[in-house]
Amino acid sequence: MIEIINLSDWKKMKEIKEVYERYDKHISKDGREFRLLVEQYNEGYFNHLHDDFIAHDNVKGYKLTSDPKEIERSLNDYKKRGINQLIKYCRGMRARGENINLQLLIEETEDGI
Repeated sequence: MIEIINLSDWKKMKEIKEVYERYDKHISKDGREFRLLVEQYNEGYFNHLHDDFIAHDNVKGYKLTSDPKEIERSLNDYKKRGINQLIKYCRGMRARGENINLQLLIEETEDGI
């Protein structure tokens, strides 16, 4: 379903929803359905099935790109959000009185990837 949208230029979620509505498809207010399609598409990039990647920018929206700089910016956003979530997890566990070894937690996570 992601193929119905021309992402050669940046598109905001509002524009994407409008295209989907023309095809009688619905995207919820938070855009979760589309984000899941983006994740599925980008799995192909991660697995070297194709060279393009759907990049996301909080201001510009979404874009299908093979530009290494645009891809890197999007991947760095994943890293930043992941680290922020990990910090919140550790702070929450510490608040519960549990001692979390962040380095060990990262190593355990890397082994599972």
